[in-house]
Amino acid sequence: MANRLGGFSRMMMLSTAKNRMMMLSTAKNSTRKEGFRRMFSSEADKNHKEIFGRVDRYFDTGITKALFTGSAIGRGITYLRIGVVDTTQKRLDTLPGELENNVRGLKNQVGELVKSVDELSNQVDEFLKIVYEFSNQVDEFLKTVVTRNNEVDGFRNQVDELVKSADGLRNQVDELVKSVDELSNQVDEFLKIVLSHNNKVDGLSNQQGASEKSI
Repeated sequence: MANRLGGFSRMMMLSTAKNRMMMLSTAKNSTRKEGFRRMFSSEADKNHKEIFGRVDRYFDTGITKALFTGSAIGRGITYLRIGVVDTTQKRLDTLPGELENNVRGLKNQVGELVKSVDELSNQVDEFLKIVYEFSNQVDEFLKTVVTRNNEVDGFRNQVDELVKSADGLRNQVDELVKSVDELSNQVDEFLKIVLSHNNKVDGLSNQQGASEKSI
């Protein structure tokens, strides 16, 4: 029973709201336009409380206020949808150009990066050339050092041969000195013999002289 009465009461309220809306539609155009202008002006859109206050000035029942508030909300949603669609459409219209600009900017950045990489590669090539030249100079220096070492080794071998020859010559000199010493000793012995012979000759000569004197 209560549900039936509640439903009947709601129907009556809807009917009253319908009558009020019909009365509003038959009112003067200026009053209706002014009411809607005030209800949906940009100033009212800024504050919902102001919208509710303006609606209260024209309508008394809560259901009518709810209906017109719902209309305002629906219109706001419609405006929001239109704004979203319009914004989305504008965004879709400008998006290809922005993407193209972004792609061009990215291509330019990639081009600059490629140029930087090329310059770095050229610098690396120049550095490698310097390294190769230095390596070649080191190789030439090592070849010169090896050649000089070979020359030094040959000179050292020659000196070794000269030392060996000097040692052999020294041995020969030593042998010659020994031979000279032996020869000197032999001469000394021969001189001794000669002196002894001379002494004997002198002795005989003295004896002969003495014999001659005695005769």
